Amino acid sequence: MYTIDIQFQGQIKPVLGMLEFRGEKHAWHEWATEEQAIRAAQCARPDASMADLLICDDNTGLRFSIQDIQAAQALSIDLDLLHDFVTSHGHGAPSDDGIVLAKRLMVTGDDMATAAAEVVARELLLED
Repeated sequence: MYTIDIQFQGQIKPVLGMLEFRGEKHAWHEWATEEQAIRAAQCARPDASMADLLICDDNTGLRFSIQDIQAAQALSIDLDLLHDFVTSHGHGAPSDDGIVLAKRLMVTGDDMATAAAEVVARELLLED
């Protein structure tokens, strides 16, 4: 599940139930896919910067701005090199989710070795 947060005056705050237009000021709303959360955030807060709207993966706890998510989708990386970095740890190739995570980490400033180590640590690997 995915939730939406906003970065406001240096703090991260949840975007509350107003997204559903029900007026429930303290209700949490979760979306099944990241794409649904992004669309909801963009519709509900067109005034907010895409760098300030954060999509949180409730399973991993990782938050990425919509701007970083879109940049990662456009990023082309050397998948063979990423595969080599991940398999050098001896645990198999990165899964599709692992590749997505690696791209996002690289967009936000991590190098490929750090991104690959995170993929392995989170066990986002293909089963042998």
